[in-house]
Amino acid sequence: MISIIPFEERYAQDVIDLVLHFQNDGTRPMVTVDDQPDLRNIVDSYMHAGGNFWIAVENDRLIGSIGIMPCNQDIAILKKFFVYEGGAKSMNTRLLITAALFLTLTACGIDLSTTPAQQPTDQVTEQTAPAESVCKATITEINGNTMLVKPVDGSWELSSADQFSLSASLLDEAVTPTVGMTLEITYDGSILEIYPASFSGVQKVTVVSEPSNITSPPADKGTLMNDLEYEIAKGDSYNSQYKQRGYCIDIVGSKYRYTICSGECHTGGYGIKITDLNVLDCGTVIVTVEETAPAPDETVTEAFTYPNCTIIFSHEPSDGIKIKNTAGVEFECLGTVTISEEKPPQYSLPRRAIMVDGTLYLDTGYVSSLMRCGNLDGTIERVIEATEIPDENGEANFSAEGWQGGFEKGTLDVLIDNEFCIFQKALCSLRRLLTRLQTTTVSL
Repeated sequence: MISIIPFEERYAQDVIDLVLHFQNDGTRPMVTVDDQPDLRNIVDSYMHAGGNFWIAVENDRLIGSIGIMPCNQDIAILKKFFVYEGGAKSMNTRLLITAALFLTLTACGIDLSTTPAQQPTDQVTEQTAPAESVCKATITEINGNTMLVKPVDGSWELSSADQFSLSASLLDEAVTPTVGMTLEITYDGSILEIYPASFSGVQKVTVVSEPSNITSPPADKGTLMNDLEYEIAKGDSYNSQYKQRGYCIDIVGSKYRYTICSGECHTGGYGIKITDLNVLDCGTVIVTVEETAPAPDETVTEAFTYPNCTIIFSHEPSDGIKIKNTAGVEFECLGTVTISEEKPPQYSLPRRAIMVDGTLYLDTGYVSSLMRCGNLDGTIERVIEATEIPDENGEANFSAEGWQGGFEKGTLDVLIDNEFCIFQKALCSLRRLLTRLQTTTVSL
């Protein structure tokens, strides 16, 4: 027999397991119970706050849940509406009817914290539900006609989700959306709890403010919001370690060092520098770089160069970082090296690494187009975790058919999926790399 009853503490862990089962289904970013404090105290968050929380139970086994969380006098959110796949087909309907009944009663001014016999009749007054709600949110990402926005600090919508999907077509035709722009969204007060979440019944979207610059160009040293200190440094254009376009992150202690690379250039005269720093209301740091090329009649060095620049933060930006050039093209992260005294260096994808004859080689991102013959010079003997750096011969943090010596000095051509990918010798050994990063000091 299936019963719908108010939440009971003995089902607390069952509710957590039910919610996380559906939230972590592989279609959205992973979440934990720590990201949802209401799950640890359902009675106070829902029932004592003027809302309610129901569970569906079959033979003493929890199979579904649904909650109503009040946000203010006029607005409540429908939350944690989940039913196990094996539950009764009519259970979704029964749970929704239960919640709808609760909303109907509260809209008429009935206090459900008392029983009907305790409810004074002179306190039953008719109330009209609000026709609209307004949320201020900052654009954090734009993909085609879809914008991702984050409600500003203090918004009750943050209790539902930190990212909302919104169509750019809702803006006035004369408005071109940009990252960092703050919008005012008028909607019917309901939120669809998917991820990213979605506003229901959007009636109007207007621009409240444009992105604000910290400095233009920024000072070499300074402090952004939340005591985030930074320092800008020039790079070494002849350092072939930065052959691939993108940015690398070195984490040493609490400091985050971002090296931004233009990629390989066939001559000198190319450059890259940081020209702008923005901080969104949600805490995301936007770094803008200007990439320059030599004039047609300019005399340049006839040598390969690898333009790069660096910005160091005193700690990790609270809501991440986006790096783009003045044309709006974003740079991809090439990998992160985390250095600590307790553990060996931890290296994250997408870059790959292999150890051959005591030398560490890193993926450059290039594929060799040269013809070759003969057998492979060696194979990978042991595949380690993608987040680790190989420290023994024959180790790699990826799978491959094998390798041959490269055509250029200090390179290795690794056969991956029938293509020879070019790997380059790291500028120093693993031990020297660890020592160098551990002893690097930055004055902030």
